[in-house]
Amino acid sequence: MKISNPIFVFLGLACLACSNEANEISENSTDPLLTNYLYTNYNISETPNTETSTTNYVIENNKIISANSVSYIDNVERHYNYYYTSERIDSILTYTNNILSRIQRYTYNSNGNLMSYMSHNHNGQSSNLERHVFTHSNDTIYSVWSQSDDGINFDNIILNSKIVLDANNNRTYFESHSPVNNQTKAWIGDFDANQNLQSESYYSFSDDGTPVQMFENSYTFANQENIFNRINMATFTRKNMMLLYHLQSDAINAINAKSICENTITSMNSTWGNSFAEFEIINSLNDNDMTIESDFKTFVEGNIFTRFSQKYIFQ
Repeated sequence: MKISNPIFVFLGLACLACSNEANEISENSTDPLLTNYLYTNYNISETPNTETSTTNYVIENNKIISANSVSYIDNVERHYNYYYTSERIDSILTYTNNILSRIQRYTYNSNGNLMSYMSHNHNGQSSNLERHVFTHSNDTIYSVWSQSDDGINFDNIILNSKIVLDANNNRTYFESHSPVNNQTKAWIGDFDANQNLQSESYYSFSDDGTPVQMFENSYTFANQENIFNRINMATFTRKNMMLLYHLQSDAINAINAKSICENTITSMNSTWGNSFAEFEIINSLNDNDMTIESDFKTFVEGNIFTRFSQKYIFQ
């Protein structure tokens, strides 16, 4: 398996992991109650744009409890159930057209640290199992991503990684090595005092071990809270979002930073592909000055290329 360069592919909410850190999230009792989060993709070839898929996440106490998604292109429906044990997510089950198609499981040590994450995909004819095992040390967390055909022997190593977190559980350094293509890459993140990812730089290592910068993404922010981040912190916790951040889509226009920033993102710039793409982010506020909808568009040579949106429902 080749570890791909960034391409234009979308991924909704990443199914990651959670620990007791969720209890750290407080909510003003006067705030409206968050009940749902909607993620929608659009067909930009039609005017006005039409929806191609929508996922509706049901939220309780800021955590995802379940979700339903519909693809209007191929009429595929998916349902997701989230199960928790002792405030930690234990498993996520996905049903495609009412048939169990994916099982995700999480294990922790006595300190609440994520020790493994396993994903089992099957379509009735074949199955694929992926496992991520984490080893925690004082200053670095090591991860091994492997695959198995039988669920017993995980001899097919996809990626070996090391992750460095700061005192606020922000991922400041990530390095990965692919045994498949003998390629080593690195990521460096710069966070502001509000836990917002100001910039992220991507590097590839030459044959002599010299890091060469491939591209950089940078972001600006509003004062409003990023509700998507609130959901992720309650469901997955900041530490575990950082440990599994690399499992999100590697597409530039997925704007993965939206999942880990405390404040609403207002703009993004990227030097990837000689800065050929431009990004437009439009945020809508309610009467309480809260971000209730964000619309993300990517333009190439002045023409809209992709679009998706996030919407939050309050009571």
